[in-house]
Amino acid sequence: ISNNIHTKYGTKAISIEADAAKENSLKNALSLTLKEFSKIDILINGAGKNSPTPFLEISIEEWDEVIQSQITATMLGCKIFGSQMLKQKSPFTEKV
Repeated sequence: ISNNIHTKYGTKAISIEADAAKENSLKNALSLTLKEFSKIDILINGAGKNSPTPFLEISIEEWDEVIQSQITATMLGCKIFGSQMLKQKSPFTEKV
């Protein structure tokens, strides 16, 4: 993906594999991003999965996985990357 972005838009891009529901994984992604670019300009929360199981048949374990990937991952991304953006006084965080 990063090569396609570079080719299509002529800009630098990197790919980082991370588990968005794991705090340490996101902290590592932040560290790698800062090492490469020195700042965070924007955060887009796009991770998440849904259950293929019909709602009335879903197990609590499967439900927990959905919640982790949808809600917990969004919160952690905002917390970890947002705190860096606030430190940078990013214009996108002015009204936080």
